This record gives sequence, C-alpha cells and structure tokens, in this order.
Amino acid sequence: FYGFAPVQVWAYGIRVVYDLKWHSNGHMYAPTNGSCAGGNAPQGSGAPALKTIPDAEHDWLFRVEKGGYYGHPNPSQGFYVLNGGNPTAEGDYAECPHYPVGTQPEKNWQPAIYSFGNHVSANGSAEYFHEGPLKNALIVCRYNLGSDLIALKFDEKGDVKQVIDGVEGWENLQNPLDVCEDPENGNLYVSEYGK
Repeated sequence: FYGFAPVQVWAYGIRVVYDLKWHSNGHMYAPTNGSCAGGNAPQGSGAPALKTIPDAEHDWLFRVEKGGYYGHPNPSQGFYVLNGGNPTAEGDYAECPHYPVGTQPEKNWQPAIYSFGNHVSANGSAEYFHEGPLKNALIVCRYNLGSDLIALKFDEKGDVKQVIDGVEGWENLQNPLDVCEDPENGNLYVSEYGK
C-alpha cells in the first residue's frame, strides 16, 4: 500500500468480478467467474507449480474483507496458492486436489460464502430494497447455466442463509449481464446479451 495513493488495493486474488456491491448490512459482496480448465498456478508459498489444471473452478460469491486473499494467485503481489490449497486428505472446501496433500492455503485466504457452480458466469448484481420477501436480497444474474436471476439472503453475520431461484419472470432470459431495481415500484430491469 502506498499511503499517498488515491486508489489502493482493498483485497487480493478475486478473479473476473463483474460487479461489487456494498450491501446495507455493511459487507461488500463479489460474484465471480472461476477459471476454466487448462490454467496454471505458480510455485511459491510451499506449493509446487501446477500446469494445465484439468478442472474448472466454481463461480463463487465472496464476502470481501480488507486485506483478504480470495484464491486467484498473483506472484507480483506475493500470492501463489490456488484457492484453499490441499491441506488434508479429507476433501477440504475449495481445495485444489492436484496439489500434494498438506499444501496449505495462503495465510489470509478467505473462502467463498457461496458456490454458484461451474460455468454459471455470475455477473451483475443488485440489492433489492422494496418491501416484501426479497427485501435486502442480493439478486445476481446467472449468464450461462441458468440464464436467470438468483436471490441470496444473508444472516446477521453476512453469510448466505437462503437461496431463492425459479421465480416466475426470472427464468429463460437471454444471457443476463446486469440487473437494477426501480426504487419507486420495485420493478427489476435486466440487461441481456443474447438475442
């Protein structure tokens, strides 16, 4: 960090974030797109280099905290271990099983609070403010698999407590990229990439 710089790094290792949201609960959320199969991870922090990783990563939702590392390596910033490493033989959350067992995650690694799954392409998001069952839900566009909207409600710690999908009118969209709410009436407007 450079104390005099007007723009500073808040967090590290977040890959392909289409949208960041400061939620009214005080947390920042970032829906992300995971890497496709075939990528590499550098050697460092006790981890060997990985070449042509055969697995695609999940698309994640992160609750972003200042100084946290969220799993996408960047050697120029001193981060080498992909996601949660492979600390035990138990099948750890967000592990990369191609690392030898015992490969620890980076010390300030913060796991995702929700997985959208593979190849979903979680993109634009909006907090819903209108009264009703969706009040304060984070509504996220699922561009690929789903081609719809999904709503995530949070508990008092800021973790996902409820997932709402399959809402009539939210399905069969044409590659939705972003969503916003009309504060006057609660209507949602979705920008779609498809025809």
